[in-house]
Amino acid sequence: MKKQNIIHLESVDSTNNYIANCIKEGALPDNTVILADYQTKGKGQRNTNWNSKIGENLLFSMYKIWTNFEISDIKFLNQSVSYAIIGLLKLYNIESEIKWPNDIYVGDKKIAGVLIENQFRGNFITTSIIGIGLNVNEINDAEINDRTSLIDLLGKKTEIIEIAEKLISQLKILFENILNRNFTEIENNYLTSLYKYKIEAKYCDSEGEFFGIIEGTDTFGKLIIKKSADQKLHYYDIKEVKFL
Repeated sequence: MKKQNIIHLESVDSTNNYIANCIKEGALPDNTVILADYQTKGKGQRNTNWNSKIGENLLFSMYKIWTNFEISDIKFLNQSVSYAIIGLLKLYNIESEIKWPNDIYVGDKKIAGVLIENQFRGNFITTSIIGIGLNVNEINDAEINDRTSLIDLLGKKTEIIEIAEKLISQLKILFENILNRNFTEIENNYLTSLYKYKIEAKYCDSEGEFFGIIEGTDTFGKLIIKKSADQKLHYYDIKEVKFL
């Protein structure tokens, strides 16, 4: 089924992979979106899996073509996509936060995740495959207390196509900020929505457990934490620090 620039599939290995294969076979229009009822090999950050019951959650990938988007500004793409989900949830009166780098949490429970795969030419990002998984109509087992869904929060089912269309609108608005180089606004939105931002909390890195305060992100999107013990700034890439 096609609706506007949305392609709806019953099953696929992953929506990101589907777009990647389409690109190999020929041109794909800008802002093409793939929705799937089920993924056999859903992907998360750094080769982790994204599991979902058939037809109950948003399994979404968008193909974006860029013009003059420099690699040095790449962190603003992640920030924009993350904040788009924050904006989407606000439409349902749900307040959420971004757990660095781009997991979306309601309280202390995960509701969505992001996987962005970029293609480059020289010093520029040419295209992006933006994968988003959002828990929608899957009621979570009472024994699993680290994730939530729209149905858990709203007490009713929501049409997934409706959510996809609203998410597309949110993404397009924020992509305009990238094209217009409104990077200060993008970063401010991201930081004001960042989980544990400017709050002393407990973490763990290669040296062990520690208390610290998130101060922001650096030019490359690494997380900056000031450790309480030494009052020095420490920089972390994905999987190098754990929230406790």
